[in-house]
Amino acid sequence: MNDRSDSGVAIPNLRSRIREATAAAILEAAEQVFADHGLHGAHMNDIGARAGVAVGTLYNHFKDRDALLAGLLDQRAGEVLGEMDRVIAEEARADFRERLTTLLRTMFTYFAAHRPFFTIFQQAESADLRALYPVAGKKVPELGLEVYGRLEKLMKSGVRGKALRPEGAELYTALIMSMLRVNKIRERCSSAGAGGPAITPEQLVRVFLDGAGA
Repeated sequence: MNDRSDSGVAIPNLRSRIREATAAAILEAAEQVFADHGLHGAHMNDIGARAGVAVGTLYNHFKDRDALLAGLLDQRAGEVLGEMDRVIAEEARADFRERLTTLLRTMFTYFAAHRPFFTIFQQAESADLRALYPVAGKKVPELGLEVYGRLEKLMKSGVRGKALRPEGAELYTALIMSMLRVNKIRERCSSAGAGGPAITPEQLVRVFLDGAGA
């Protein structure tokens, strides 16, 4: 039963708060273990040790690795898509270049803050995980489609506002998505001592909108 504050508003009881905090700690640990050991090499024992909880506690929250990875994907997807929606709504009156730059800057900031998650996501994209992770494996392409849909909405607004030419409009979202992927590859190469520095959102938008011609 929940306690109530002096104002009569229900507040979570201690048991609920502990359960939520434990689940959050497990997801944080899982993010690191999945990123460090790979989706095939991560095990529940490793995740429990990283979270500082017994394996039995782990299974009280998530029935298996699939449910745990699915929970992590749901949490991070909600965060990044929520950030994208917020920026798109707040920047609705700005010009297209500013809107696109702000959106990509927000995405880059989120990527940088959650590098282990995007390492996991890239691993998941490059392999068919349905046999090992039947639930989580379905969520990976779903997240990609959600991101694609939001970028597509922005591209269409750019065409309507005459910031983008209608010819070839069906390619614009795919081009932006490809540029984002290339930037992530470039970042990995840079961290390994190869290639140049990561591309900034401003550079990406300049090439996308102005082209590469001299």
